[in-house]
Amino acid sequence: MANRKYKHLFLSGLITVSLLGAYSQSTLAAEEGLPSQTTTAASQAAPAEQAPAPAEDQGQAAADAEPTAEATPEADQAAEDQADQAAEELTAQVGNQEVAVSYEKPEVAPVEQSNDPDRIATTIPSDPSSEMAFNWYTKDALEDAHVIVSEHEDLSDGKRFEAQQKGTQTNHLERDQDGNVIYELADYDEEGRSVYFTDDVIAQDNHDWTGGAYSDGASLQPVMETINKAKATGLKANTTYYYRLGATGHMSPLGTFKTAAAGQDPFKFVHYTDTQNAFWNENARNEAAFGAQTLNEALAVAGDADFALHTGDIVEVSAVEDEWKDIMNQSQAGYLNVAHTFVPGNHDTYKTSYVDHLNVPITNSEDAGTYYSYDYNGSHFVVLNTNDNQKDADNPNGAALSNEQLSWLDNDLADARQRGVNWLVVTYHKPLYSSSYHSLQDADVQAVREDLITILDKHDVDLVLNGHDHVLTTTKPLVANIDVFSDGAVDKQSDLLTDDQGREFLMTDGTMFVIPNAAGTKLYDDIYNAPLEHIHKVRPKLSHMTQEDLDYYRSLFDRSDQPGDSPYFENSHSNNRESSTQNFGVYTVTPDELRIDLYQVEGNVLDAETPELRQPKLIASYSLINDQFDLAAHNADLAENNQAGNEEAGNQEGDQVVPPVKDEEANTGKEETPKGDAGKEDTNKADNTDTDPEATVSGKAEEAGNHAKADQDPVVAVVEAAKADQADKGGHKETAGEKQADKEVKASSLPATGQEATPLTVVGSLLAGLGLIFTFAGKKKVK
Repeated sequence: MANRKYKHLFLSGLITVSLLGAYSQSTLAAEEGLPSQTTTAASQAAPAEQAPAPAEDQGQAAADAEPTAEATPEADQAAEDQADQAAEELTAQVGNQEVAVSYEKPEVAPVEQSNDPDRIATTIPSDPSSEMAFNWYTKDALEDAHVIVSEHEDLSDGKRFEAQQKGTQTNHLERDQDGNVIYELADYDEEGRSVYFTDDVIAQDNHDWTGGAYSDGASLQPVMETINKAKATGLKANTTYYYRLGATGHMSPLGTFKTAAAGQDPFKFVHYTDTQNAFWNENARNEAAFGAQTLNEALAVAGDADFALHTGDIVEVSAVEDEWKDIMNQSQAGYLNVAHTFVPGNHDTYKTSYVDHLNVPITNSEDAGTYYSYDYNGSHFVVLNTNDNQKDADNPNGAALSNEQLSWLDNDLADARQRGVNWLVVTYHKPLYSSSYHSLQDADVQAVREDLITILDKHDVDLVLNGHDHVLTTTKPLVANIDVFSDGAVDKQSDLLTDDQGREFLMTDGTMFVIPNAAGTKLYDDIYNAPLEHIHKVRPKLSHMTQEDLDYYRSLFDRSDQPGDSPYFENSHSNNRESSTQNFGVYTVTPDELRIDLYQVEGNVLDAETPELRQPKLIASYSLINDQFDLAAHNADLAENNQAGNEEAGNQEGDQVVPPVKDEEANTGKEETPKGDAGKEDTNKADNTDTDPEATVSGKAEEAGNHAKADQDPVVAVVEAAKADQADKGGHKETAGEKQADKEVKASSLPATGQEATPLTVVGSLLAGLGLIFTFAGKKKVK
């Protein structure tokens, strides 16, 4: 029979109806922890059509078969038809591959389950100075489930905390006996029959597949599991603890965390986002491996991070438990190394999946996430839930934050300022400002924009950390101005300070917004750096945007680009999950300075030839300061440290901590092109708008001091401080084969925001000569 090619539907990351089907009453009962009579999805389905055996076996069987007493002409004809069918090798076109298929569905293997702790997460609670929260899954509700916490690695003198348990139904992919996911292609032939194959045959470079074009061919089977939640209380502040969790005979590997200090001790955290591994790529191009490796590299660079922050979209389809297992188990080393704050993303919201997998404070409905806050060493962190967008009496416009949540935020920030915290850091998934499409297109974001930026500005929030738009974004310090496009304007009331080594610091009443691209493989184009025509082409819903709007919006950013290029950006805002470029941030916080270092890693972690840890490149750096900052005292410290360093260098003549990096090694390979003036903002649009890019970004290229220490983690020794990676980042990036003339046309419409050809400041006396980075400055409090 002639094979047909198929039109395949792309599975929405939010809705998995085609996978899950209709839930029965017993299924709903099972999610409440009640006994369930639900059988597997395979057994609930109509009996599969009787399919032929593999072609070679069937052909031999037909040749050897002898007539039986029951043989009839009809049976003979059926046998002949079956033999003819078997003689033809069945294949189907799947993306750029032709794969073998079969009418017979492979036998579905039962889901592997264990009572060893699985999907372990350690999360920061409301009081991280005295508490820590834990979450894990097991097959059964074991009687003595607990966590034991101690100041000693051998867990001597440990405190035991019992776990609370809840039965739940999780939904797992149907797999064959070898663990490969089974896929169905419907309507294969003229008779409308289905054929089957498994994903072990899919290649990494099958980008139609990696993009999700065939994801609707998988099916799920329900399984009952147990959620375990425990909280350690009464802990000492500013103390490193060790722990194991589980039950007798089923204990986890050793984990560690550090409690917050009672005072204002310096601390460090890493920020990554949108790991967003998709189930259909688990065996084709495993995305969880990239997210897990990026976390490991971030922790290695930080050296002594106190915690990690993930700003949402942990997984792609939260209804598919395989995705949670994949990312959480591959990330187990990182998860056991530091406590996490996980912000709810829009892909993490199937029913109660977010709060099921994470032990977090619950301040509202458990559906689609939650919101809460905590203090950490004199700073205040807020976690918002931008999935709170259901239309109701409290939220008639379906805004990303309900009125109830906005009111809570207003009161929470006011309380933190009254208590005199040093820094206010607000985290949420969906951004108000980014260089990709979500920030200006999503209706729920537009509905909350004016209210949210007003509250952030009212309380002088220092830093906002986001995800959702998978691009690298750092704004200039912004203040609310609801009379201009996008309701924000650059704060021109900024004081730029420069220390004796050329490092620059900025005092400002504005808020800086940061997105560290993505830690996964799914990237978005920085479409707002492209010509207006391209934006209208790839995002028709933005057809209302004018050139004036675009120019003004561009002027709000210090950096807005996509480090990872893709040929698919020519016709789409998104790649096909083929990227091997990831980013993350390391934040160093003291009472008077909040330092932001943004890193980039490149390389296919699935390639056996790739080193275990990729070499991060420092691509941008910013320093926010408040009114506690004393420049004279800071310079005195620099002089003292330099003198001590010179004396030590004299005693260790000939030693070299870090080898010099050649220009070609530090450069990302992007061609440098000068920026034009087309993107400068219209000063008539906002009285408080600063159009001078030099007010926020240094134009110097002098060496700076004491950023790195000689005793840092060995991985830091290979960190390359990259040169300006921004050569043509202001414009739509060129895809393979595009002409230079086209590149010049695109560049002509780019903003002069200071992110491109600006000389950069060298950071770290021990890293001198390694490359150039940006420095930014910080923040003045209104108290």
